[in-house]
Amino acid sequence: MKNLTLLFSFLLVPVIAFAGSTSLDPDGGIRLNGERWFPLGIYEVPKDATEFELFKSTGFDFVRGNADAGFLDQAGEHGFQVWIPLGGFSEVPDEAAKLKLQAHIQPVQNHPALAIWELPDEALWNCEQTRRAANDKE
Repeated sequence: MKNLTLLFSFLLVPVIAFAGSTSLDPDGGIRLNGERWFPLGIYEVPKDATEFELFKSTGFDFVRGNADAGFLDQAGEHGFQVWIPLGGFSEVPDEAAKLKLQAHIQPVQNHPALAIWELPDEALWNCEQTRRAANDKE
């Protein structure tokens, strides 16, 4: 039963790693640069300044993006915070994978527009990893 509980915990809870100056309060609220922040995000990745302006005019302040300094600069110029999905980097099984992940993260890890690194939150993306973790615990 303990393994089943562990399995469901991994499947149902998305994993989010907060970047630099983003943290969680004890009540689950988010702090960005020390200030309480309630992100209003859109899953769409803005393609240009016009889209950033459109999203801003409708009240959004948080967008999905990528680990590109130019994109993060543009987002910051328009007043946005960014979350970056790590996708295939959810597992780091060996030193080579660790180095690849570090090379992906390090160029932008302290960018002021970066708020969150996102690990896969879809249950099926985590099934194999969770199964292996559960089997290792038995």
